[in-house]
This record gives sequence, structure tokens and C-alpha cells, in this order.
Amino acid sequence: MRIPSASVVVPVPSERVFAFIRDMAKLKRWQPEVIDVRLLSGDGSATGSRWRLTVEDPARGRFELETWIVALTENERLACAWQELRSMGEIEYRRKRSEQGTRIQSTAKFHLRGFGRIFTPFV
Repeated sequence: MRIPSASVVVPVPSERVFAFIRDMAKLKRWQPEVIDVRLLSGDGSATGSRWRLTVEDPARGRFELETWIVALTENERLACAWQELRSMGEIEYRRKRSEQGTRIQSTAKFHLRGFGRIFTPFV
């Protein structure tokens, strides 16, 4: 299931934007539902690096998920995947041209797992 894409223009160079979004230790600063981030493997910034996130969701409460970098093109593209008990998915951040700074476009898709799959047509 694809989630509509979103984009934002940040008035700073793309190098700074990608350094920020690639740094999982800073994830809590721009994704407030994330309450804890722990590096599991890798150096934290390269393809294959894995983390365990603790997330607080108003509908579900607190749960953990594992995420990892699946593709990285420096200052151009960052793609991550995640998996947890009820869902799995991918999210991609791409740099787009903008005269006002750096435009980042994100697209995501997710798949319900287990019993939740029967609800896929309704989500």
C-alpha cells in the first residue's frame, strides 16, 4: 500500500539536510512519535546499518520496530525499510531541485502483516 508522497523545502544546502535525516540519533527531533533509537549493527550511516526504534502511537500505544538503510546515494537519496509485529514497509527521501534551498520528497509504502492483512483493502 502506497502512502501519498510529501515534500518540504529546507533553506539549507543538501549536504546538511542529508546529514541530518541520515543521523538516526536525531530522528526524535523530526519524528516526535519516536521515543528511543538504538543502533543494532553497522556504523549508523551506511547501507545495511540497523536500529531498533521505540515508538509511541496514540492508537496503538508503545511498540518497537527495526529499521535499516537499504540504499544511499550521498546527498541525493536515502531509502530505509522497517519491520515490526503488525507491518513492514519502505520509505525513501529524494532531493529535488529548488531555487529556495533543498527540496526533499518522501514516499512510503507499507504492508500489513499477520491477521492485519485482511484489513488492507480498507486502509
